[in-house]
Amino acid sequence: MRLIRPQIHVTRNAQGNINLLGLAAAVSPAAGATQPVSSGGDQPIALNIETVYIEQGTIHWSDALAQPVAELTINDLNVTLAHISLGQPMDVEVSAAVES
Repeated sequence: MRLIRPQIHVTRNAQGNINLLGLAAAVSPAAGATQPVSSGGDQPIALNIETVYIEQGTIHWSDALAQPVAELTINDLNVTLAHISLGQPMDVEVSAAVES
């Protein structure tokens, strides 16, 4: 998988809530769930991704909890994630330029 020039906007409001945390809650198992996700058979779903590339990405961070509001931009974000599998370590390479 290759993502080219993604633009990610991350914000923290004055109450301390970060906008991307809602995404994590949407994909998390229900509270109290103890059964692994299943593909319908007896085996849990396997996740094996060889490599994910993010090229020339940008992350915009805005923090309204800080006063005055803090703004930060990470440009030229290049990330390589390799050997992605549930419950296993993966290889990560990152390079970027930070502007405030």
